[in-house]
Amino acid sequence: GFPWRQPSKVMTDQPSSVEPLSDAVGADDGKSPNEEPEAAPDDIMPLFFTTLTQQIFECTCGTDVTTENPCKLIQKEKILDDFKKRAAISDFHPVKQVVLDYPADELLVVYDDAYKYGQNFYLCLTEEAKERVLNPPVEEEQDEIVAAEEEVPLEPPVSNRPIRPWVSLGSENEIEEERVVNKRKLISYVISRNRKYFGRPVTFSDKNAKNTREQYVSYPSYEEKNFSLQQMERDTGVQAVVESVDDATQTNWIVQQNGATQSCPREMSESEAKLVMESDEVESLCHTVVRSVELALQQNIIMNVFVDDFLQLAEEETNFSSKSDCSLKEYQSFTDLEFSKDKTITCIDWHPSLKGVVAVSCAERLTFDERIARSSLLMTQPSLVLIWSFVDPIHPQLMLEAPDDIFTFRFNPSNPNHIAGGCLNGQVILWDISAYEDRFHSQKESKRSDKNKTATLLDDEKAEHAPIVHYCAVSSIEHGHSLCIEDLQWLPDHMEITKMGTVIENQQDYCNQLITCSTDGTVMIWDTRPPPRKKNEKEPVNARPLHPASVPSTFKYLDLVWRPLIKIPLPKSRGTSEFAAVTVSIQERQKGPVWGLKVKGAVSQATIRSQVPVRKTAVDKPPDKSASEAKPLAHISTHFYVGTEEGEIVYISWQMEKDPESGRPVAPKPSHSFSPHCGPVRCVQRSPFFSDILLTVGGWNYCIWKEGVHSGPLLKSASAPVQLTGGHWSPARAGVFYIARSDGNIEVWDILDRSHEPSKMQNVSTSAITCVYPFQVTAKQQLLAVGDQLGTLHIVEIPWSYRHAASSEVASVEGFFDREVKRLHYFEERAKNRAVEKEEVSLPIPKEDTDKSAKKEYEAYLELEHKLLVELGLREERTDE
Repeated sequence: GFPWRQPSKVMTDQPSSVEPLSDAVGADDGKSPNEEPEAAPDDIMPLFFTTLTQQIFECTCGTDVTTENPCKLIQKEKILDDFKKRAAISDFHPVKQVVLDYPADELLVVYDDAYKYGQNFYLCLTEEAKERVLNPPVEEEQDEIVAAEEEVPLEPPVSNRPIRPWVSLGSENEIEEERVVNKRKLISYVISRNRKYFGRPVTFSDKNAKNTREQYVSYPSYEEKNFSLQQMERDTGVQAVVESVDDATQTNWIVQQNGATQSCPREMSESEAKLVMESDEVESLCHTVVRSVELALQQNIIMNVFVDDFLQLAEEETNFSSKSDCSLKEYQSFTDLEFSKDKTITCIDWHPSLKGVVAVSCAERLTFDERIARSSLLMTQPSLVLIWSFVDPIHPQLMLEAPDDIFTFRFNPSNPNHIAGGCLNGQVILWDISAYEDRFHSQKESKRSDKNKTATLLDDEKAEHAPIVHYCAVSSIEHGHSLCIEDLQWLPDHMEITKMGTVIENQQDYCNQLITCSTDGTVMIWDTRPPPRKKNEKEPVNARPLHPASVPSTFKYLDLVWRPLIKIPLPKSRGTSEFAAVTVSIQERQKGPVWGLKVKGAVSQATIRSQVPVRKTAVDKPPDKSASEAKPLAHISTHFYVGTEEGEIVYISWQMEKDPESGRPVAPKPSHSFSPHCGPVRCVQRSPFFSDILLTVGGWNYCIWKEGVHSGPLLKSASAPVQLTGGHWSPARAGVFYIARSDGNIEVWDILDRSHEPSKMQNVSTSAITCVYPFQVTAKQQLLAVGDQLGTLHIVEIPWSYRHAASSEVASVEGFFDREVKRLHYFEERAKNRAVEKEEVSLPIPKEDTDKSAKKEYEAYLELEHKLLVELGLREERTDE
């Protein structure tokens, strides 16, 4: 029945000396493989299992499954794992959809040694077929015989003798004593042998002990591991006698007894009660507590104190999101079996101008001690940044080589062909992929053009599909970071920073500077332009030879001599230690369309950017005007936020200050520092709609801050059950952001819908998620890139409810943040007032003043009472005599 297996042809082509398989396979039912196979029922699928498949699923013919025991239950999860590992090579691939839709957790596979259906196994596709094979129906003939026996009634013989009752004399007890009863569970042995050894002749031979070296042959005993015998009885004799000691002690034993007691209430006579009520102590007590009691009674009348206010939260449905379509759908996934599998994805970045192009950096999952132990091996393995395209999900389009593992990288917003990255050893890397730009536009043209290019690092068969690009320049190790670079950002093209930290106008409108942070406690600002030359200095000719693999000479003047423009330390206010920076965020950002606002024509961000030509910069030429002639930008803030490895948020400026003693420029100290997180801060990002609103994620919670409000975060989440590993604002909605967790789940938060719990939580990966990055492809499509610790890049499509913003959403979110700011100010003022009141209460008050004020209030109360009674007609008005 299957074209890839024809047993009849194989059997007829064998020579006559070979034994027929009918004696070994299918001998029980008298059917040989040479016969025509039967047509399989609809709920049974014949399958051919190779030797590798039989070993994987533990169903080896003759060993695990035999003719007597042909059934094998296989876990559904194990078959799905085989789909992931071997894909179309798996023997279960013809029934892949059936396995995915199978309702139960176990599938039944039956060994068909007689090739009844044409293959060596067959699979039960339904639960009915599985039950029919495991529990076959009783034969009809046996049922007919039993029914026939039941139909013929047996009439007992008729006797005239009277029936006497049975009198027991003890004979049944004697019979019961002589009866053999099994008092333990019977032991059963199964002796099996492979079918290929059946009928094989056995030969014995003699061996002379004199031919051996020791002149004898020994057969020592050994332990059989296949089975074990439990020793039930042992006869042991002991000759030595242990000394025994007799000792005694006496303790007091208290017998527990039931006891009862009875007490009478203390009662007072009327005279005693009158004396107590008229005493000064009772009167002073009444004057003391009367105000508190009246206030409590008024509060009970005004509001119900037994209502739980927290149960009333988040019950009203808002119009900003709909629950009909709120599931994240997997769009695509990327992984490379050689360069990214079993590695950690450290950073993700989308191509600024081309949709469907995303880059990831991978690093080894090793601790510090493991890296030291395997340092020699790691030097031989390439550290790459993989650039993927939706056109080819199997092979990366480009691979960027680096001297060490890359933990952060970014495309240049002005020219995406220039890429900057940060290494584990503290160096900053620059790449130029201008020569490979055509690969992203047309896959056919890329294949033709790549035939003339060779890989720069590895000379293998994959060089045609994914060329490896060598880096153009690397910073100086002595003058850069001493530890791993955790974050890197390009400065916007409308500004640049001088050596003193002053912000001036960028006359080239090109991103030339970038900012980096590292766990060594420093933040550095770098400039990719060549340093200015002196008047009499000539331009060097062939100062550095070209790389043997024709590496682009775009940044050749920076290679190995690149130094930072500004170095900003992060000292702590107490002690000599420094903050270990992990992520950085500045207020200014690259100008571009904001997807949260309605754009006329509803064109995509990639289309808008692709219509703008890529600005080429003359990196080998000095700028036309000096920095002194540029216009300073006083409205741009020089302060920025830094997230540390210990969970602090640091607010500091990059503008240099003059030392009052020496007059030299020194870096400023942090203005403020907070400790809202209990673990490393994985995200410090500003909202794309509000430049002064920040999202920080670290440890087990996240916080939302407002720049300029230093009393605390506007919103702080409760501690999650697992650690949070990343976060990102939504590019389309002002009140939506995404949180990554270490258990492989993604949380979608909508603060307009609910602020105490996520609106949606969905599992994306089986391992911990390392980073997330959403990207607006078109006005009708938004994708979310998710990287995990297994080296897989998941592309998830965001539903309509989380990417479509209402017309008043920005105003609503802004009002939400304003209310939170007022709340913080209110609590701050309230804390000050409570401190003042506490100081006033602690001061002693004279007793005379207290008595006068109480007497005056009591007289006012009596006057008010008399007035009300007069109005009601219950008392006559007093006349002044």
